[in-house]
Amino acid sequence: MINKITIKNNVRAFVSAGCIVLISFCIPSLVSAATISASSDTLINANDTAIIRVYLNTEGETINSIDGSIVLTDEHKGNFEIKELSLVNSAFTMWPRKPSLEEGRAISFVGGVPGGVTGEKLLLFSVVVKIHQEGKFTISPKVITSFLNDGLGTTRNITKNSSTINVGTAREKPQDVWKEIISNDNNAPEPFTIELIQDQNLYDGKKFISFETTDKESGISHYEVTEGNNPPVRTGTHYVLIDQDGKLDVIVAAYDKAGNFQTATFVQKKAFPWASLVMVCIGVSILYLIIRKLRKRKRNANQVH
Repeated sequence: MINKITIKNNVRAFVSAGCIVLISFCIPSLVSAATISASSDTLINANDTAIIRVYLNTEGETINSIDGSIVLTDEHKGNFEIKELSLVNSAFTMWPRKPSLEEGRAISFVGGVPGGVTGEKLLLFSVVVKIHQEGKFTISPKVITSFLNDGLGTTRNITKNSSTINVGTAREKPQDVWKEIISNDNNAPEPFTIELIQDQNLYDGKKFISFETTDKESGISHYEVTEGNNPPVRTGTHYVLIDQDGKLDVIVAAYDKAGNFQTATFVQKKAFPWASLVMVCIGVSILYLIIRKLRKRKRNANQVH
């Protein structure tokens, strides 16, 4: 006969094991969320123009895209100027929406990188800012979502930790780090190629060219496209061709923010002029027949004499 105490102990053990299993299913797994931070390579004083770099820590995961915005604030109700937003040396190579300034001193962005990236201090972008008064300057993530490189579109929220930079009292001669970069940049942007594309879902099915390059110092400012003898047109990384028949060659110039430029040329494939060739052949044949006939007449005339 089974001992009642044994049964009771077995029941307790079963219930305890069941509770442990239930708890393990009910408590969500704790995953380290990625974080955003910001810092400056130099000490900042009032009236300086400084570069603040925004970094991503993936916390060991591989992230292939990020979507969100950050907000810049100070202790003096916005007594600062955002001069430039730079992607120089960014870990992300594709930008459906490049960092852009919005209302409330917010900077929004959507960036990605094929294959994803992993790291503790990956540069997203840099903010060139002139701060007019001493005090605390804060960079805060607003709404940011990252996507894992798992083929499933798995999302990870970004931990909303603010970064604070202490701004010192004004020095006798304000420092302008950005101006120094522009002055020292004597190198052209990287070489690039031009791709001809035609897609019925884009630009009403018209032919357009696509191109993009990078600059390792001051960054890309803009592009200019020249078709044949037409005047240059300032544009982004896509340009719908005026000449849809492919008769004109295209030159694209990429300018950096220091004024240096790199060019690429797209030579359109010309259709072989079969009609002209046929006309030339016919003309040569007729000329040959005329010459032959004239020579024959001349020989006949000589024989008569």
